[in-house]
Amino acid sequence: MRLPKHLKKILTATMIIFSLLFTMSFAKAKDVVVIRVGEYEGKPGKRTERLTDWNKPLYPLTSLGELMEYNINKPIAIRIVNELQKINPDLEVVLQDTTSSEEDLNAAGRLALNNFGDRLRVYFSVHTNASEAKDANGYMFITGKNATWSDNKLADNLSEAMANNPYVRQRDNIYNTSYIGELNEVDNFNTIAVLGEFGFFTNNKDLDNLTEDEYIDYIARNVANEISSLLNKIDKNKK
Repeated sequence: MRLPKHLKKILTATMIIFSLLFTMSFAKAKDVVVIRVGEYEGKPGKRTERLTDWNKPLYPLTSLGELMEYNINKPIAIRIVNELQKINPDLEVVLQDTTSSEEDLNAAGRLALNNFGDRLRVYFSVHTNASEAKDANGYMFITGKNATWSDNKLADNLSEAMANNPYVRQRDNIYNTSYIGELNEVDNFNTIAVLGEFGFFTNNKDLDNLTEDEYIDYIARNVANEISSLLNKIDKNKK
């Protein structure tokens, strides 16, 4: 018995749809990299003293004329996300920008784990530093109390990759510390968790660089390259 042509077309289309659904059900979801904007908008945390003759419209001041850390961190984090998406399209790169006044750093780590679970391969938190000592300057990377080889390796690779930059000097990294709550929340065998401090925005020279495209692009390229390279190396060794 021959089927009418229109029924053949319907049957063929149905089989194609089921085939695609079957294939998609077994397709591996992308690994996730979360780039966290350190601090949140409006938090009364790290800040400069009152700034004079400040002409950086992308970095809003408080009503007291101060610059807050969040204003520095966010453009850097966005640039890292864009760069990582460009060089490694196999990853799902997520900007985590938590601006609630009730948010804290521990909760930021929990949020990333709750959203992505075992797919969370890297949690990288973007920060800048502050000090009453105006000559304090430089960048560094920090890992949490349960950091494994891969966490510390990413911190080392980033520090070395940026060592000869003309912008901000290199400081010693801090490893396996217990005082960074967000890292401790996501520190487990499956997730690489690192916090980057990219300079002191209370230091005039560091601040100038932190608000210039050249240094922000430099940070983004290095962070994206080192995250992608380390994940590729780990995955290659698993095969």
